[in-house]
This record gives sequence, structure tokens and C-alpha cells, in this order.
Amino acid sequence: MKRRTVICLFLMITVFNNVKSGNTFYSAQFFSEKAQNTPINAVLLLPASSGNRMIEYYEGFLLALQEVKAAGISVNLQVFDIGQGTEKLPAIFSELQWTDIQLIIGGLSDKQIQRIADFSQTKHAIYVIPFTSKTDVPLTNPLVYQINTPQTHLYEKASETFCRKYKNANIIFFMPGGQGNKSDFIARLQEDLQAQGVIFQQHTSKHFMASDLLAKVADDKENVIVASDDSETVLSELLSACRFLAHEKPETAVSLFGHPAWQVSAAEHSDDFFRFRVSFYSVFYADLMSSQVKNFRHQFRYWYSREMLNSYPKYGLLGYDTALYFLYSMLGEGDRFSGLQTDFYFERMQEGGGWINTNLYWLQFRTDYTLSVEQLK
Repeated sequence: MKRRTVICLFLMITVFNNVKSGNTFYSAQFFSEKAQNTPINAVLLLPASSGNRMIEYYEGFLLALQEVKAAGISVNLQVFDIGQGTEKLPAIFSELQWTDIQLIIGGLSDKQIQRIADFSQTKHAIYVIPFTSKTDVPLTNPLVYQINTPQTHLYEKASETFCRKYKNANIIFFMPGGQGNKSDFIARLQEDLQAQGVIFQQHTSKHFMASDLLAKVADDKENVIVASDDSETVLSELLSACRFLAHEKPETAVSLFGHPAWQVSAAEHSDDFFRFRVSFYSVFYADLMSSQVKNFRHQFRYWYSREMLNSYPKYGLLGYDTALYFLYSMLGEGDRFSGLQTDFYFERMQEGGGWINTNLYWLQFRTDYTLSVEQLK
């Protein structure tokens, strides 16, 4: 018996046949102009044992297949559990050796991604890296598309935008213990600020007390506090200090600048996010109040009897967006598609290399309880 696992789709696809057309997120007209008789052959390679996120990604992918099938587009999808390492890959590649493949999606670790990328070149198939931002594979493989923007490119664009927006503000960095899990971005941001002659302050003690903030704020300009860590602990500490400042000096303007993971805490701290004009950058953002996202969440609950994980990004939406964009791209119409969580914008990294998604959202909570979402391409 071959040592591999194939996740069966037949039951799900059969059930989807009975879905009413009114429950789709995108009109069938979106696809019908490109409906074809020749199936798209796609392979999904997931480390299912890596946890619920991978399962949720797969479930979102299946919801996209529902849309595609309703539009008359035929897809032959093979799904494999590739495990944590690379041990299962040779047997999977051997099985796929004589299969005509146009699209391969998956892989989590760098070793998995490298092996899959090499295989995609032998098959002349598009290879999509959906999860990690930490791989150099797109540098040399022209068939590779990376969804999660590499940190060097992400930080460059985010820093450039921060400098443009806050160059006249009183900038205060909170770096607990002189460290933080976003210290790489902070180093890039401080370097860019210094290059433009922008003065900033640093607080490197382990904690950020209200008295520390009072000593550093300016009364005659906006004060922006930048965290070097995206943890809930640091966020709560900063919000507590800001609440004290607002009570003691209500006329002082203060705002927080953070990181993509803060989206997970937005609902819990919504009042403070609007009150202190929290802003952050992100490759992924889903407007939970939009009709399309609401419809998706309804369908997700209907089919899987639960809500999506409260995670960044939301893996169900990631699976859905990835499937629709690249399946539609196989028909030459990917540019017409806007995702529910990311609006794909791919740029080639270098001559002869692959492509990375450079779309970036800039989110700004406002005191009038509105949210500004700016796309940076």
C-alpha cells in the first residue's frame, strides 16, 4: 500500500450540486464567459496534520469549487496530505508523473516548498505558495506565485507609507526590553525615519507605564506610539496608558500604530481602537460587514456547522480567494477578480524569477467610528 493520504472530494462535490444559485458569493456571470469543456487539472498539497488552519483552508477552497462548478467550469482537483516533512512527496510526485497538471497549490515549510517548486518546473505548472512569506523560491522560479508578501517588500512599503503620513508627528517607540517580535520592521522604520531627518523617541523598559507616556507626549502635535511587538500583552499595556493619558490630558492627541495581528483583537478592543485612532498595515483584510463576506460566513456555517477560526489571516477566506483567483487566471481572467480578504497584485521579483503579491492594506480607525482602508499597490 502506498504511504500517502488522499482527501476525498466526491461527497462534498455531490452535496454542492444541490446548492441554490442565490447562495453564491459571486454571480455565475462572473465566470460564464470563460466556461470551457477542457477541465483544469489542479493539485492541492496540504500538511493537514499541521492543525485546524489547514483544514479550514481546504474547506474554503471547496466553497470556491462550488462557485466554479455552478458557472460551468470543470476542475479535476487532487488533494494530498503531505505531512510535516518531505517524506511523502516522492511517492506523490511519482503518482502524478503522468498527469497533465496546470496548477499546484500548497506546501508550508521551506523544504516542502523547494521540492514542490522543482516538481512544478518538470510539469510546467503554475505553483502557488499560499502560506509563508519566508522563502526565496520565487527568486529563481518563473512559475511561482507567492501570496503572502515577503517581509522585506512588506516592510519597505509599510515604512515608506508611515514616514509619509507621520513625519510631522511626535513618534514614540515602545520596545519592551529593547526587543519585540517585530524588531526587524522597527529597525527598518527607524532607519528610514533617520534618513529623512525625522526625530523620534524610544522607551525600552520592560513595561510602558502611564507616567512614561505622560513624560514623552507633546501638546502641540500628534503623538504616535509604535509598538515593536504585536502581542496582546503589549497592546493591552499601550491601551491602558492611552486611557490614562486621555483622562489626565484630554486635549492631547495620541494614536497607536501596530501590526497585522492586531486585527484579531479589533473586536475586543473596538472602542479603544476608534478612540485612539489605531492604524496598521496588512496583506490580508476582510470587511466582515460586507455582503460578500457575510454570505461567505453564512455558507461556511451551513456546510461546516461552525464559525471560522479567529485568526490572522482567516484561512477559510484564504482558501476561497486563492482557488477563485488562480482557477479564473487559468482562463485568462484573473485580473477581474477581487478577493474577499486580499486583492491580488503580483509583481515579478527579478528577470527570470517568479511573482509576489505586493498588495498592501493600510487600515486607520477613526474617532467617528469609521474605518479607512487604503490599498497600496
